Amino acid sequence: LASWLPLSLRSTKLNLIFSTDSHGRTLDIFYRHCSRTKHTITIMEVLNTGSIIGMFASQAWHNSSHVYGDGECFLFRASPNPQCFKWKHDDTIEVLSFEEDSHDGIGVSMTSSPDQEVAAVMEHFMVSRSNFISMGGTVDGSSGLRLNEDLSTGESACALGFNNDPLGGPDQPQFEIGLVEVYGLVREMDGRAVVDGANDQMWDPGF
Repeated sequence: LASWLPLSLRSTKLNLIFSTDSHGRTLDIFYRHCSRTKHTITIMEVLNTGSIIGMFASQAWHNSSHVYGDGECFLFRASPNPQCFKWKHDDTIEVLSFEEDSHDGIGVSMTSSPDQEVAAVMEHFMVSRSNFISMGGTVDGSSGLRLNEDLSTGESACALGFNNDPLGGPDQPQFEIGLVEVYGLVREMDGRAVVDGANDQMWDPGF
């Protein structure tokens, strides 16, 4: 897993900041534990298959009406057959702003041209509402990886930019989730969270 991280983060250590076994299964609690940690790795167990899948977030997860994150985000399968799906920009497509137009507020306007729709979804890095979190998107509104509000079910499709395999398996676009854990990246020398001096990338919920 360390080899998949951005170069500047490969010497960091992992610090468990959230676990459904210890903290329960609600997004409110998830946000409370994750909103002060910029770089996180979320891993989860697919119950039907025992696969371990996850995502690396480049910014702090928090309840937001906006799409955020950047091209350092990635999706992965840890087992079986470990594989990382990093985001790659398509230089042939002009990246435009999102027009929140679907029932989840994460779609693009139906008046957009096909290229505009693809351009918007290409930068669909991190989405976190009161009822789900997701990373990566498709033109039809699916996600590279999405968890519901009680962190018990997920879905996965091939996301634009990430070009990932469906992480639940080829025949499981939706699946039940077992254990979910979130790890923050901390500096090896003192165990403090890595923030790169970029406090504006961290979410301060005011508590």
